[in-house]
Amino acid sequence: MFAVGYRKGLIGLYQYMFSSVTSTQKLTQFSRFHAHEKDICGMFWRFSDISCGESTVDLVSTGRDQFVKVWDVEKSWCHSSIRVPGSTRASTSSKQSSRSAKDNNGSTGTPWICACQTKPGYELWISGLRGEIYQWSMNEVSSASPKSVAPNIHTMLIFAMRSIPNSNNLLITVSQDRQVLVWQSTEQNLLVPILRIPTLAGGISALAQSDHGNGPVAAGVSDGSLLLWRPFPEPYAASGALGRDLVVLWPRGQNASGITALAWHPSPKHESLLAYGTEAGCVDLLDTAKQRKTTNSNKSKAQPYMFGTTVYRVVWGPRLFDRDSDGGNIHKQIVPESDICHEVGHHLSGEFEGDVTKYDGSLERTEEANSLHDKFSFYVYSVCKGKIFCHLGFQRTPLDVTLRFPQPSGTNMDEWIECKRTDISFLNLDKPRNVKGYDPTCDPIIDFFDWVVTLGYRDGRVDVYVRRRSTEPGKLHPSNLFPLCTLSTQTKGINCLAWSYDHYRIAIGSNEPFITVVDLTHILLSAIKSSGFSHIKSSTCLARLQGHCNRITGLDWSPHDPALLLSSSFDGTANVWSVQVGHSPQNYLSVANFRAHRLRLFSCLWSRTESDLAFSGGELRHLLGWRPSKLFHTEPPNARRYRPPPVRKAQNIQPDVDNSLPVNNCNTSVSISSPSNLVAANERETQKSSEVDTSTGQPESITKSISAKKSDNKKTSEKSRKRPSLFPRFLQRVDIQTNQIDVTSFPPIQISSKLAQVTHVFRWLYDSVPLPLGEQDLLFLLPDSMFTRRQLIRFLDQQASHHFQAYLTAQNVNGLMHLDAYCMILLWMGRVSQVSSTIVAEHHMPFWLLWCLNMTKSTEPWFTEQSVSGYDLPGEKAKEMMSISSDVFICATILVSAGRSTDAVNLLINSNRLKEALLLARLRLDPQDAHPLLTKCLELMIRNQTTGDVPFLNVIYQLGYGTISNVNALIQRAIISQPGNVVDELAIYWTQFVISLRSADSSFSHGAMLQLIRSCLLAGFELSDDDESLTVGEKREAYFSQWKLVFRRPFGSTPIDSSLSVVFPILDSALLVSRMLSQGGYVHMQISMEFSATRDQLLMLLDQLTINRMSSSQWPTCMLHVALDLTAAILVYRPQTDDTEMLRQEQTKRLLQLTRALQECAKLDSVKANRLINNLIIFSKELGSAGAPLHSAFHSLLEP
Repeated sequence: MFAVGYRKGLIGLYQYMFSSVTSTQKLTQFSRFHAHEKDICGMFWRFSDISCGESTVDLVSTGRDQFVKVWDVEKSWCHSSIRVPGSTRASTSSKQSSRSAKDNNGSTGTPWICACQTKPGYELWISGLRGEIYQWSMNEVSSASPKSVAPNIHTMLIFAMRSIPNSNNLLITVSQDRQVLVWQSTEQNLLVPILRIPTLAGGISALAQSDHGNGPVAAGVSDGSLLLWRPFPEPYAASGALGRDLVVLWPRGQNASGITALAWHPSPKHESLLAYGTEAGCVDLLDTAKQRKTTNSNKSKAQPYMFGTTVYRVVWGPRLFDRDSDGGNIHKQIVPESDICHEVGHHLSGEFEGDVTKYDGSLERTEEANSLHDKFSFYVYSVCKGKIFCHLGFQRTPLDVTLRFPQPSGTNMDEWIECKRTDISFLNLDKPRNVKGYDPTCDPIIDFFDWVVTLGYRDGRVDVYVRRRSTEPGKLHPSNLFPLCTLSTQTKGINCLAWSYDHYRIAIGSNEPFITVVDLTHILLSAIKSSGFSHIKSSTCLARLQGHCNRITGLDWSPHDPALLLSSSFDGTANVWSVQVGHSPQNYLSVANFRAHRLRLFSCLWSRTESDLAFSGGELRHLLGWRPSKLFHTEPPNARRYRPPPVRKAQNIQPDVDNSLPVNNCNTSVSISSPSNLVAANERETQKSSEVDTSTGQPESITKSISAKKSDNKKTSEKSRKRPSLFPRFLQRVDIQTNQIDVTSFPPIQISSKLAQVTHVFRWLYDSVPLPLGEQDLLFLLPDSMFTRRQLIRFLDQQASHHFQAYLTAQNVNGLMHLDAYCMILLWMGRVSQVSSTIVAEHHMPFWLLWCLNMTKSTEPWFTEQSVSGYDLPGEKAKEMMSISSDVFICATILVSAGRSTDAVNLLINSNRLKEALLLARLRLDPQDAHPLLTKCLELMIRNQTTGDVPFLNVIYQLGYGTISNVNALIQRAIISQPGNVVDELAIYWTQFVISLRSADSSFSHGAMLQLIRSCLLAGFELSDDDESLTVGEKREAYFSQWKLVFRRPFGSTPIDSSLSVVFPILDSALLVSRMLSQGGYVHMQISMEFSATRDQLLMLLDQLTINRMSSSQWPTCMLHVALDLTAAILVYRPQTDDTEMLRQEQTKRLLQLTRALQECAKLDSVKANRLINNLIIFSKELGSAGAPLHSAFHSLLEP
């Protein structure tokens, strides 16, 4: 029995009637009653303590009317109920209230209530209207309202609450605040959160982490939320701030646009300040160290200045321009950094809502503040609308500084103004860097310059500016900013610019699929040594990193190893590059590739706290942390967008509950596993862990660890997701040969590969000639034997190996489909242990496969069919799978695993999977039980024309059971139903003749012989001059001579019947006519008259060949009639021992037929006919007096 909740508060109870696989499901309604005034939110069955020897089961229902009720289902009576405290928010207008009350039964805007039970008894856990959790003890009659136990954990509505079966009083809640929490009920009836499962409701658009201390990883999400994640390494796990490892903030409210750009404040003094940009064009600051109010989380904040389009980059940079550089108006907008930070603190705490202009009320106050600011004053710069903006307060119009940068020399003014800016990056020269030829502590560049600025353009170029270090720190000189150079290493829009931590190197990524790394050390040194700045253009680069197949979206240098560069791309992968100095073999190569993402990547980040940890995020709502030294792949795939199987990824990314931190913070009482326990999704782990340096406690060099791996993966192009055929090579052929004449072969015809299948099976059955390697699957159409069974097992092993190899080489979503097919075949063969080891090794454990392994009753075929008694669990599971996915192979495998092979075969037949049904019946069923199913499969395959490349499938089947008479009938039917040319008919009649020789009934061979002779003559006279090596006459002579040898040679142990020896004079006559048609002179030829049959028998056979004789408009048919009539005339006009009236009448009849045939030939081609008649006159003279009538008749044909 199960319950269903409906709108308007109705509950229905239904009884499920179990049925077989082939029958339909049946539901019987038990009862139906009105439970709540508004919609049903949820229901569950409550188990009470055992009393009086038995337990009772009640139905608990929750409704949007804020009531929780407990029902006795037998009586449809509510014996307990309680109302959840709180009230819903009122509508803002009466119109909305009336509409709310009218629509949806008054449920619009009303709360959602959930409830569950962790252990049998009277205590229930109930969710509140604002994310609270209450406890309700049903045995306390005096309790008028539930008791609040978790008021401040969830900040928004809980829409799912379920207990975890067979656990230590655990339950799980899912809230609208994007939190999934696991709770434990203590013995004191308290609810304690023990684990938080991080969730994302949108794609990751930006990643950032502060360079100071152990700051969190900030992730901008496309739904408008901001994720702050503190991935503590192992040494900090015990001392980390409990409850602060994962925080979700909504800077612009629940309904705001996605966050597209992030930047932490570069100063340690203000490292908690985070600048962000949104898709709607908003740029603002967020103080992550301050407590956030949650009461108005649903209310969108007042927006600052909005660009209206996406902000692609936000960065912190210095104050570049003097207040008088733009008509003396700039100074009124510049605000000291101390004031900005002070303003932001009030703004974020909700205590200050005024405009920042009140902080620069007078010029004197600004001057005083300027004298107090730090050595470097930082402001937020953003890239939007193809321009560069400087934000001097976030509720006023930002300052457009695009054209304030000096114009590089040698550039066109109009082009420089119109070209769109796409990125900006700052390099703070606050510490010495590695400069070749100088001591590491003596960097001459930082003594001369304090900032390097790079601007990226849509056309692919990058402008590099430097700012001369001022001798007066309190003042700005606009003339100190100089254009240093223009880099032209890309041809498409710049997407990302990243400066190295220890060198003057910049990595450039664009819409091109490659990355360029430029070393500016030489250019900077040249600028120092020169007397004046001279702008130069450069198109050379230190390295060109190729491997990605789509645009580059993110770049980040490793802060731990200056030689490693991290990149992300639209091809769905993140890559680690080695950009070392010197002559290392790892220079400028790809050393690791992460492929767990399925869609495009938008950002990547190297951890500031761990050397072997990187992060990547994209549009599929996944933020993944992975270790480059553990990756299996070293190079990106060659597909434009790599999409690995999602199941592997889900199997590897799971939090370790045992290592989770305890929770004792009531504000954010959650915990998450440390990233060191996370395994890179869809990557194989190395057998040995990396060595650790005892002095530093850090893993060895990532580059050395990765370079020691050998990757043998094959890259394939992306394909669409589709279930592959289970037996793709069954009854399928690669090379298809057609019927053709070959005068050098024996017999002089090469039959087609489809017809040769019949001959191969026939010779295997009667002469024990082995089948060719490509025809082994034809044995499965024959009766069962030990040999055919061994061949079947061998064939299934080959098919399984084919699927496994396809799985290993596939790099798209079809890979797991092949692995599923591999496991299905092994389960059909009963190899359960092999399937178990495979799915464990490959980390692929779909629920249906685990269910099949659990149900498997035997490891050998031909076990006794399992009888169905009571509840048919496998049948119901198969029907459920058919209703969900319609995957008949999975359903059949479930039935096979449960010992229901007959039902599985019938299911495949009903689903038109006939080839799989045929092989499964041969493999799993007894031969007697399988015979009717095999016959049914073959009939349906022939009727549906799904025989593949074996059109004579039924003929092969009948051969196996020794019914040659049926075989001849099927071949005759094939000739009628599939008309072809003369060569095709000759091939079919030859095959029929060979088979008919093994028949005990000579009439079959007699009829096959006549049809073969007729087709043989027609094919011979149809030969054309298409071969330059032989003439038509030579081809015909060789053709008919070969057929004479064929018929003289016994076929196996059965010689030709003596009554059919007429074939030899017929072939001699055909050969004689062929020679007479040639352009050469007359060639004498003796007609063989050695035959054991009587003259009357031979004439009767010739009459059977010329039955239904009609005038023909085709030359080969005329020549056929001439050859047959000439043979009959020679038989009756040769010297005879008897001279009777009956003989003379027969001679007159045969002569008349021959002259008519020659007249028909003269109508088609008079030249060839006259040549033939002249040669026949010469031939008749050689017959002597017996040929005189022939001589006169031929002469009469030549007279006009």
